[in-house]
Parts: sequence; C-alpha cells; structure tokens
Amino acid sequence: MITVHCRTNLDDYKHEEWPKRFCCPPRKGDFVMSKSGKSLKIHEITHRQILVPGDNRYKPILIIELNN
Repeated sequence: MITVHCRTNLDDYKHEEWPKRFCCPPRKGDFVMSKSGKSLKIHEITHRQILVPGDNRYKPILIIELNN
C-alpha cells in the first residue's frame, strides 16, 4: 500500500473524506473517489518525506492534488 495525502482547493469538495492509501502508484489523470462517491482527477503528484512522531525517522508520502 502507498501512503498518500489527497487535497483540493475546490470549495465543494473540501469536506470530502479522501483515501489515505492507494493499492498501486497513482498517475496524473487518474480519478480518485471520496467516501461519499464524489470523484476528482489527479492533477499533480508530489513526492515528500515526513517525520514520524516519536521515531526520528522519515517516511515517504505522496501529496496528491485533486481538481476537475
């Protein structure tokens, strides 16, 4: 599983609950569906490392920017 953080700047979708893990690497143009059934397209993927609290290690994460 691939850890992701999905985000969007669209007001109508800000309170949607997006997946936090993907089963395969996402690609630009793929669609992501929220828990309520709304979907948006992946427009940008950023590879990032975040610090694991209390562990002093970094883990990789993908930041997924969603839009129409």
